[in-house]
Amino acid sequence: MTILSETLFFSVLVSLFTQGLSAAANNGGILYPIKAWMENISRSKKLDNRKIEISGYKEIRRRQYQSSEWINPALQKLELLHLYRNLWHKPLLTCMVCMSSFYGTLIYWIVYNQYPLYIWILGIPISSAITVLTHKLRT
Repeated sequence: MTILSETLFFSVLVSLFTQGLSAAANNGGILYPIKAWMENISRSKKLDNRKIEISGYKEIRRRQYQSSEWINPALQKLELLHLYRNLWHKPLLTCMVCMSSFYGTLIYWIVYNQYPLYIWILGIPISSAITVLTHKLRT
């Protein structure tokens, strides 16, 4: 097989897997309770994050004039906390492009690991594009 056909086969395989997983997680699907649970946890944690951010920013403002070296690490810590608490579910079931990248990487490293690395490097962006295009055509 040529480079193009190997990459396209991998991309279509990942895209089909992602589309099937997304269809199973849509409203009424077998994985919908898991997706709803993930989204509910994310919504409740967003409220907690807002409280943490407000208290954190108040603390940063209070110490703003004391030491400028303290501000940047504190802001970075708040931003990381926001990312960890709110975005963990996206590659698992809630974001199609994230799912394509995450599961494409898993499929490559578990199934295709004896194949050249260019299949993974080229295949993930192509599978994400295929997933987005087919999702837009479907909805």
